[in-house]
Amino acid sequence: VSGASTPHACLFHWHDSELGQGGRGLSAVRCGDYKAHFYTQNDYATEANRSKSWPAGKQDPPLLFLLTQTEQSETVQVDPASEEYASHMKVIGRARYAHLASIAPVCSQNKASECGGTNWSYAICADHDSKSKFPQWPLCTITPAGWTAKTCV
Repeated sequence: VSGASTPHACLFHWHDSELGQGGRGLSAVRCGDYKAHFYTQNDYATEANRSKSWPAGKQDPPLLFLLTQTEQSETVQVDPASEEYASHMKVIGRARYAHLASIAPVCSQNKASECGGTNWSYAICADHDSKSKFPQWPLCTITPAGWTAKTCV
């Protein structure tokens, strides 16, 4: 985003489609050179052997990182008590709120209990007989022979 030509002032990073609990699925928002993490999954900092670390889950206050051309690894954390944090979180918070308000919730195709996410009649499948050929793999496993197939169900 920094110095790049884009029609978007902010980028929204979704972990999943969960809109409940204050937009839990929207894990991070980047506006300009600043990226705020509201929810984190795993401790990527520890996994990458970095010295700074944070727990997985809701971040309260949100983690704010300064991203530059030379530092994109989210290790330069902005102090939550600073004016810099307050001013950039105000911008990011407004963008996050507007983004969440613009989304119309729909049924998740990934959750069978909501709208039949395991209903195979909705699947795009290159080989409906793949389970008999490859019993160790899920239904509709696409093999190299099916990568160029132009069929839909």
